[in-house]
Amino acid sequence: MIVLHAGTIAHRFFLWGESDAAVPGGAARARKELPAPHPFAAQGAALLGALAEIVPDLRPERASAGVCTVWIPATRSAPLASTALIAPAPEPDEALALAPWSVPAVQLAGAVLVDLLAATLERQSVAPGIACGRDLGFWANALRFASALVTRQQMLPALERRDGIWRARWRAVVAGPDAERLDRLARAMPD
Repeated sequence: MIVLHAGTIAHRFFLWGESDAAVPGGAARARKELPAPHPFAAQGAALLGALAEIVPDLRPERASAGVCTVWIPATRSAPLASTALIAPAPEPDEALALAPWSVPAVQLAGAVLVDLLAATLERQSVAPGIACGRDLGFWANALRFASALVTRQQMLPALERRDGIWRARWRAVVAGPDAERLDRLARAMPD
């Protein structure tokens, strides 16, 4: 079982996952370095395999594997799993805090990103043994919202200066009912 998660770092979109094939003894060991390797993290090959199940025409050059740091709730020695299907919950009186963990990740861009988010929209399970985390579901809903704005041509041209270079961009026009939808989307963002 793999639970897929997603997030952005420096304007780049990354996919990572938790696996019930945990690293033996990984959760019990003391954290000596920060960020420590996430003991339930799906490895790069498993992530790429899951991604290929969801996006069948995936070309290897469209997804680059690497390592990211995620900040998630943890006990003193282990991260909390997003579901009991991955690992049991800690004792109710055990202290929790946000902590950094190193995870294998796949950077996605362009059509692969759109295909992944479209395939996971409003789905908790996308293939046998592959589930969507709440954060991945959030990003799929964000794509739907942005796509609706584009379809209705709720965009204006703009110029943006970044690193001393001017670039042409499209800016969303969010007003009326769209502002309410955006507010609901923001409130739905997982903790």
